[in-house]
Amino acid sequence: MFFCYFLLADGDRLYCAFLGVIPGDYQPIVNRYAAHLDLILKGVFIGNAYSALIVSVTSVFVFYAFGFTHVLALATLIFIASVIPLFAGYMVLVPLAIVRYFDQGVESASLFFIVSSLVIYGPPELILRPYLTSLKSKIHPMLLMLAFLGGAFVGGIAGFFAAPILLGALVAAYRVYQEQIHPEMVARADPDLRNPAESCRTD
Repeated sequence: MFFCYFLLADGDRLYCAFLGVIPGDYQPIVNRYAAHLDLILKGVFIGNAYSALIVSVTSVFVFYAFGFTHVLALATLIFIASVIPLFAGYMVLVPLAIVRYFDQGVESASLFFIVSSLVIYGPPELILRPYLTSLKSKIHPMLLMLAFLGGAFVGGIAGFFAAPILLGALVAAYRVYQEQIHPEMVARADPDLRNPAESCRTD
């Protein structure tokens, strides 16, 4: 938490110091790479947040329809779990299904688990998360879906976060490479692409 605080507070100065040790001929390329990477990672994390919010709101209606108490508290747990894609939400749904099994039997528990899986996690995880993430990052949804799923199977929970970041780093490098080969692409770049070095001193 403290590391993130100081990174947010002094991140610009840290980046400027890092850019200062780069040879002058390579500074524009490094800065352009940082700009593309920043835009891609922002899209990935914002898409994740929006998807988690949609999953949380959808879960309110499902929990209410099945007669659960403390619906808002459960929806909050679903939101926190949904920040990690695909499987983490079942850490909430499986215990609820077990509780429902002891209260109302196997049929009710099975119905709840199937409906909640299809309604809460089906469309958001397979369609909305890759689509919302691709809107800002400008990466094809199929690549993002492969990054999320592949990262999960290879690296577990850490892979959920590392694989999309690695994909973003590779795509940013490819975009900078294309701009070096085709300078006319710079003029057609994303208007949201900012210059990370604009706060650095030039005097």
